[in-house]
Amino acid sequence: VGYAFRHALLQEAAHADLLPGERVGLHAIIAETLVTRPELAGRGGAVSQLAWHYAASHDHPRALVASLDAAEAAAKVVAHADTLHHLERTLELWNSVPDAAERTGMPLSRVLAWAASAAWRDGNPARSIPYARRALELVDEATEPEQAALAWMLLGRALHSAGLDGAFDAYDRAEAIIPAQPSAARARILAAHANALMLVPRLRDALGPAEEAVRVAREVGSGADELHAL
Repeated sequence: VGYAFRHALLQEAAHADLLPGERVGLHAIIAETLVTRPELAGRGGAVSQLAWHYAASHDHPRALVASLDAAEAAAKVVAHADTLHHLERTLELWNSVPDAAERTGMPLSRVLAWAASAAWRDGNPARSIPYARRALELVDEATEPEQAALAWMLLGRALHSAGLDGAFDAYDRAEAIIPAQPSAARARILAAHANALMLVPRLRDALGPAEEAVRVAREVGSGADELHAL
């Protein structure tokens, strides 16, 4: 069960033939229908389509939440480009929703950090850099040292991939402020730093943080970070 047009041009023609008010109202109706009957979305799933229809219906609060849900769904299937697309829509909508952080359960700094990570994973480090820098502007190192350290790591990783200066300064800052107690975040930062050093190559310098990353990851049971460090 679903809905589709035989050709994209037919869809464009039908959409263009609607008056602006009709178009907004139709998107709202489709969104509400997908909430109660998500199977109508077909194999692609309703989450992504909900985000689009809510945005097109100018329902910014619901579009915001749906866009973040769509980003999470895309991330689960390792669709980096789609993850970034939905996160960027989330960021576009953020300032139009006064209680955005409460609705999403996530501060803006974390959405920005996630966008920085998604852009880097999608092979676009230059796009990752401004998201990481903006996240650093919003996070408080004194009260959120782990989140700040992860943002510095994201910046270092993007700068290094883009071949720009400042990558190792960013990694050093991340290691300096991450709490000393074992955590997955600490293992991730150490492993990322070691990886960058290895690629320069500065193999002797890379060995210490790599070994510590393995130890910390094992201690906290973070298999993915242990694998990366190994």
